[in-house]
Amino acid sequence: MVTTTYTVTVTGPNGCFGKGAVTLNIDRCCARVSIPNSFTPNGDNKNDKFGPVILENVQSIYLTVYNRWGQRLFETEAMDGKWDGTYNGEPCELGTYFYILKYNCENFSEPKMMKGDVTLIR
Repeated sequence: MVTTTYTVTVTGPNGCFGKGAVTLNIDRCCARVSIPNSFTPNGDNKNDKFGPVILENVQSIYLTVYNRWGQRLFETEAMDGKWDGTYNGEPCELGTYFYILKYNCENFSEPKMMKGDVTLIR
């Protein structure tokens, strides 16, 4: 939890002023998860794998990747788990794939979910 106090001083046109303060206790949240929209699994060690970038306060994830027919190609519960653009050891075709990312925050009981698409570029 982070405690922050905000103070405001207001001065009117006739010189009168007022001052107020409010102290906020802010729970840490996990709005700091991002996921890229493309990747290039070409072996150059730059952007070769797809997965979430967890910036803070996430305690667990579940990532699945599907092709356009709904076939699950990849799944992981590893915090650093990433899809390498293959299925059964074979490179997938370039194109658009779909993901579902479920994750749990440190301070929230309900899991959060992100859905979207990712473009595999070769």
